[in-house]
Amino acid sequence: MLLFLNTDQPHKAGWEGYDYLINWPMIDGNRTTVKQNAGGWNWREAGEATYRVEANELMIAVPRTAIGMTSTPVSFDFHWADNIQGTGDIEDFFLNGDSAPNRRFNYRYTTG
Repeated sequence: MLLFLNTDQPHKAGWEGYDYLINWPMIDGNRTTVKQNAGGWNWREAGEATYRVEANELMIAVPRTAIGMTSTPVSFDFHWADNIQGTGDIEDFFLNGDSAPNRRFNYRYTTG
């Protein structure tokens, strides 16, 4: 299950607007990777996040420092993708695996 973050709304940089990729790959049973886009479908290490799984729920705790969001308020778009082929083709979101929200839509998180 991959988590894509767009931290500079509207998207100005990154792969298809996504600046960070989380959980590709997992490190161990409670730590995973946070990667920052390095142009195209290229990603570099930006930090670590912790995660846990309970039944059919996945919870990921990403340090704000790892995604360059240390001040308040915080606002970012995000997209979940599961079982994509990792080819760097945005069509993977709707051709392979599962994606939420559907196709190229994003969820938005904003603090007050």
